[in-house]
Amino acid sequence: MENILWLVIMIPIACLFTGLGIFAWRRKKPMWFWSGSTVKEYEITDIPAYNRANGIMWLVFSGVFWLGAVLGLFRLEAAGFVIGGGILLGQLLGDGKMREAECGAKALMKLTVLSGLIGGVIVLACMPLALRFANLTDTGRGYLKGML
Repeated sequence: MENILWLVIMIPIACLFTGLGIFAWRRKKPMWFWSGSTVKEYEITDIPAYNRANGIMWLVFSGVFWLGAVLGLFRLEAAGFVIGGGILLGQLLGDGKMREAECGAKALMKLTVLSGLIGGVIVLACMPLALRFANLTDTGRGYLKGML
């Protein structure tokens, strides 16, 4: 049930950002950047290039949510890392801090792998205790082994 709820939330958000990206890409006047703030035509020297860049930004941002939607079907924690990290990295990129965003992306990848390894070790360490103290049939124990 929670997977369906996850998709009901994530797919419309991803569609919204994808639609914004396509709309920005095709727009003739300068696309606003965020929260409805307007961009004056005289502030932009190449409106089509600006709108394509803006559209790509929204499409990349939507990609984070599409990936989060798919990952959430398997592991909500992994989806949370992807979405949270994607938002933070997007903020750095939006501020023009490319070097910091690159370092942040590398750190996020290391953190994701490390947290997965630590979580796996914790689960493996707890498995004998869980199997010993759980009041389950042999079939139930087999299920629990597969779940852990």
